Amino acid sequence: MEEYSQIEIGKKIRDMRLNKSISINKVSKKTGLTPSFISQFERGLTNASIDSIIKLVDAIDVKLTMLFSDNVNQESQSKKPVIIRKSERPSLSSGSTNNMLEYLLTHPDSKLEVYLSKLNPGASTSSKFSNNGVDEFLLILEGKLEIEVENVNYVLSEGDTMTMDGSLSKSWENSSDSVTTILWIYNRA
Repeated sequence: MEEYSQIEIGKKIRDMRLNKSISINKVSKKTGLTPSFISQFERGLTNASIDSIIKLVDAIDVKLTMLFSDNVNQESQSKKPVIIRKSERPSLSSGSTNNMLEYLLTHPDSKLEVYLSKLNPGASTSSKFSNNGVDEFLLILEGKLEIEVENVNYVLSEGDTMTMDGSLSKSWENSSDSVTTILWIYNRA
């Protein structure tokens, strides 16, 4: 499994933001993250949670999959099946909490984004977030997840699924004392 460092991710986000001529202040307004934090993360001086990284790529209007684009199989552009071995999955851990996000889909032009997320006990989003232009599906593979969507709380356990419009405001927390593993699927319209 190729794990991407926070420094690599920060630099990629900075490059994508600059290529689109988007200011840090504009990203700050869209994400609710401070300009200072964004600058420090882009320069590799601090770590970010996975939900903050998702906010950043959403604010600059790129898919999270673009962070893993250098690892994408070139044949994925054809109609041939593409296989990515478990040992070759690109992954990202979030800062000190060591939560893991593994990228499962290999075609960068696909409307689908598929991730496997492993959340340690106590892991949570730092604030509410939304993913505009996305339909979301999640399946709890193991553990339990408390998720708040538009100020309504839901508790999902192993085998439970949820679908929602990504533009809905949400936050989540693993309040259990074991790891929660989730399959996330985003469908970009």
